[in-house]
Amino acid sequence: MNALTWPVRLGVASRERRVLLVVEARIRVRHKGCFTERLHGPLNGVQLSSERDSDVLVLHGAENGQLEGILTALSAGRLRRPEVIDRAPGSVVLRVRSPAHSVVSDVAAAGCTILWPALFANGEESYTVLAPSHEELDALVKRLGAHGTVTLERVEEVPPSALNVSVPLADITTALTERQLVILQRAIAEGYYDSPRRTSTEALAAEFGVTRSTLEEHLRKAERRVLEGFAGVLLAQPVIARAAARRPGRPARAPGPR
Repeated sequence: MNALTWPVRLGVASRERRVLLVVEARIRVRHKGCFTERLHGPLNGVQLSSERDSDVLVLHGAENGQLEGILTALSAGRLRRPEVIDRAPGSVVLRVRSPAHSVVSDVAAAGCTILWPALFANGEESYTVLAPSHEELDALVKRLGAHGTVTLERVEEVPPSALNVSVPLADITTALTERQLVILQRAIAEGYYDSPRRTSTEALAAEFGVTRSTLEEHLRKAERRVLEGFAGVLLAQPVIARAAARRPGRPARAPGPR
């Protein structure tokens, strides 16, 4: 049976505190059979992100002989060999295919979120994780026990407003055509999205010398692409989305028909 070490005792938060806060924890995993077991002394790594089906890793202090062994270990359980993105004396940047079963996939399946980067050193992986509650963090730690020894270093409750989550703004804006971006910027600047509105689609169409229907089509397409971009952030950060929906004064569910 895999060992679990618990230097911090998980308490049960009151109902009121759970509504207002999320749980942030620092978790170390000694991942049996993973390439991270090879990282000791000056040889260490950082996982910068995990995007869909690939991860980006940076290894520091790797010598040629060590690197080849790590690349072989990284290939285990994956469909293809890692891709070397960049190489410099003492460091290498890699893109690897995510394995089907990993710490990252278990964190996501538990409804929790990793705040990148993750650090790999001395045979262990260190993650900062957000969980919706202490109970769900407890379940996650037990789930991660399938990978090896898990140590829970730190646990604290934090408000969602204190969390630093990045939005891929470049990805969102590059999804728009130049025309869509210009029209969307003008609509925002002139108060089309204010309440009450300070301009109309008729006025905006006149400024651009197009019909109202053409301008509205540009706006709809721009709005959809922007919303899809932000939806991707929420999907990648389920704890943030859930915490935002539980703020004081926000209804727990949409009112039904009367």
